[in-house]
Amino acid sequence: METHSSVKRKTAGIPLMSDTRWGSRGKTVGAFLDHFKSAHSALTDLESRTSSNSNKANNLRHSMESFDTIVTAVTTNKILGYIQPLTKELQSPNIDLMTAYKEAREVAQVISTLRNEKGFCDIYAQSIELASTIDVVSSKKRVTNRQQNRANTPSQSIEEHYRLNLFYPFIDHVTSQLNTRFVENSEPAMLATYLIPSALSRLTKDKQEMMVSWYREDLPQPDSIDQEIHRWKVKNQPPTLLVLTAKDTLNMINVQYYPNIHCILSIYLTLPMTTCSCERSFSALRRLKTWLRSSIGNDRLSGLAMMHVHRNRALDPEKVLKRWDASGHRRIVLAFDRK
Repeated sequence: METHSSVKRKTAGIPLMSDTRWGSRGKTVGAFLDHFKSAHSALTDLESRTSSNSNKANNLRHSMESFDTIVTAVTTNKILGYIQPLTKELQSPNIDLMTAYKEAREVAQVISTLRNEKGFCDIYAQSIELASTIDVVSSKKRVTNRQQNRANTPSQSIEEHYRLNLFYPFIDHVTSQLNTRFVENSEPAMLATYLIPSALSRLTKDKQEMMVSWYREDLPQPDSIDQEIHRWKVKNQPPTLLVLTAKDTLNMINVQYYPNIHCILSIYLTLPMTTCSCERSFSALRRLKTWLRSSIGNDRLSGLAMMHVHRNRALDPEKVLKRWDASGHRRIVLAFDRK
């Protein structure tokens, strides 16, 4: 049974693969596999014609007829399917550090469980089935005594060759990158999550000292932070209702009684997980300051950028006109009371 996303990909064709957006890679590889036979037929048709693209079509067709290409595409599509939701979530403006680290470690753990013969068996079977649609027989590249450009692990069969030289190295690379990028407690800023009532019991003295030293310069009352955390622990002992998120903790805390903890959680929630927010602002500026607006001033550009970024906020046109009329910089006088 075809899923909605699969049907959508088939009707939309094969999207281009972006060099910067990892989310597009999964879509491109998935669409390529869905349109595999159709793409091969189209390349064969282009090759038969006398045109400038016939040589390029010939090279692409030969590449598709390589069993190595088919196994690589199926393996990549399988692994990227696990990473795709994480990639989308990391681009969300509401994600926090702890949630991202937790989800990334869970994805890495799930992917690592595929590193066995059973995990590759389904991929290899799907590769053979896909290769049969264009009459390609499973094969492996020639093994030499000295190989420098690709893996050359000895194997007894074709399946074992791709499992040892392609599947296992790809799994190891993906899991190592996830574990390196999302190391637990790699940043002292993440220790602020132990101030959440549900995690207070795991806040040790060493972790507290590391957290305080990292946030000390921004605290309103740094000399009383230890006493404040002690009071916070006593207040949130069972059977008090345990809050599970930092955002809910910040909403329930009394800033008058716990100013330092409120400051720590506020900074923690504003720390960006990725550079998506900065990249969005760059994209917005590129859309606003075009060649037709090359002489735009900083004040007007800043105002347009704020209106564009926060376009979902409702504005009162009458208040805007009143403020514009009362500025005194316009020759047109509107019928508003300036009092």
